[in-house]
Amino acid sequence: MDGLKKRLTSLEVKVANIEEDVGELKENVKELNRRMNAVYCQVAFLTEFRIEMIMFKDETNKRFEKFTEEQETIKDWATDKEVELRTLKLAQNG
Repeated sequence: MDGLKKRLTSLEVKVANIEEDVGELKENVKELNRRMNAVYCQVAFLTEFRIEMIMFKDETNKRFEKFTEEQETIKDWATDKEVELRTLKLAQNG
């Protein structure tokens, strides 16, 4: 009977250790889930940021193209005016 008590006590100790290990594992899983959720949130934020930057880049490129076209138009206009001024000067001097 004494041997049976020792075995029972030993089993109870092992079960207590297993319960403690399971408790630790549950806490570890909770922590991993918390970290994983944080990573998901960061990825979502970075994805949204990337999309906004792509849209900003596209908008900036469009504005730059428009600015370049306007600059060319002004350059052509200035060239035309320069030709007109030379023609008028030649007409005055001639």
